[in-house]
Amino acid sequence: MQAVLCPHCNETLSVPNDLAQAHCVRCGRVVPLGESHVTAEPPIPTSFAFQEQPPERPPTVLLAGPRHDPSVRYASWEEFRSNSPVVQHHLAQFATRPLPDMRAADWFPIPDAALLNAEALGRPVASFTLPGESPWFGIGLVLPVCGVGLGTLCAIALIAEPGFNELPAMAFFSILLAGLGTWLAFFRPLRLPVTLWVCENGILRQSGKQFHGCLWDEVSDFQVDQQYRLPRFRIRIRDQDAEFGTGRNPAILPIMEYIETKLSAAQFLPELKHIFEGECVAFGQVALDRAGFRGLRFFAYWSEIERVVSDPEFMFVIRRGQADWDKVRYGEVSFPALVLAISHVMIEEEKHLS
Repeated sequence: MQAVLCPHCNETLSVPNDLAQAHCVRCGRVVPLGESHVTAEPPIPTSFAFQEQPPERPPTVLLAGPRHDPSVRYASWEEFRSNSPVVQHHLAQFATRPLPDMRAADWFPIPDAALLNAEALGRPVASFTLPGESPWFGIGLVLPVCGVGLGTLCAIALIAEPGFNELPAMAFFSILLAGLGTWLAFFRPLRLPVTLWVCENGILRQSGKQFHGCLWDEVSDFQVDQQYRLPRFRIRIRDQDAEFGTGRNPAILPIMEYIETKLSAAQFLPELKHIFEGECVAFGQVALDRAGFRGLRFFAYWSEIERVVSDPEFMFVIRRGQADWDKVRYGEVSFPALVLAISHVMIEEEKHLS
């Protein structure tokens, strides 16, 4: 583009460079470009030629929230929950923690007979079945035991000579062995197959023809044992335990990660409230209260603890100025991720709670 001055009305025009003449937009007369005074305009950058400039925004003013005085104790649970920066930090972590990819997990519909139990659990995201015991396996395993007992009893009756002093004891042992084998084969309760549906708001358990639904904050136990090559898990729903390992099904690992994340987020505030109100809350072989961290063979005040950490085998309590770390087997701690989060809160807020 070039700037051209109209000789008739002195209007400045912007016209393309390749035109020989142009018409003035003001007076309408022909402007011969060769005879006019022409000054070239700087080219307009093509990348910004058709872009509107964004409106200027007012500067953002960050308002500092109320800070809790380090010398003042929390007066109530609501004040503690609302004003503690450590509690808010963990709540934000639970809310924003990405859930594992569940697209590879198996899933099958919930039976119609269990829809009433699963009404409040939300949409199912995964399901799996834990195999039970076959009745023929139990009979085949213990019949030899029963046979040995009965055979020994018959042999004693046939070959025992008069005056054989050990006959009563051997007969008693044989009868006991035969009775034990009979009970194991025919009267011992079988371990039935268990099917678990993992849902958005809880978990549904089927054992035989019985269904039990449980919200995440109602699950009473969750343990992870990682001391072996393949981790094993235990979850308790309505006083019924389900124990299983990953085995040859690696798809169970993201399901367990999903369950632990949901459990920790749902039970964080309720369990922390119990501790704040003076209760001693047990998590397997450890217990937490307002005073400190209790293990099987040690107790540490929160004011003495620098941090609580874990590896796949142990959970460690590190005290200030102490070289040796107190430890508990990781597989003996219920809700291990929840214990780590609550311990961090109690360590940081100890001055406001003691």
